[in-house]
Amino acid sequence: MEWIFLVNCRDEIEAGMIMGVLKEEGIPTMEKYSGADGYMKIISGLGKNVDIMVAASHHARATEVLAALQEELEPVEP
Repeated sequence: MEWIFLVNCRDEIEAGMIMGVLKEEGIPTMEKYSGADGYMKIISGLGKNVDIMVAASHHARATEVLAALQEELEPVEP
């Protein structure tokens, strides 16, 4: 399966929430840690700077879901 970058998250918690929404939509995901961030996951148990990758065949749908999620979470102007 070919994997394509979707979004970078500041930590594993944010990545987990996004990946959960994508999973509910039937979109295969995986986490990717760059450089020393992967080692920090092993040492501290919490990964930082997490890339979410999605199956290439689901990338367009994943982009739509992510945009809808971001729109939903934006603060409303008073």
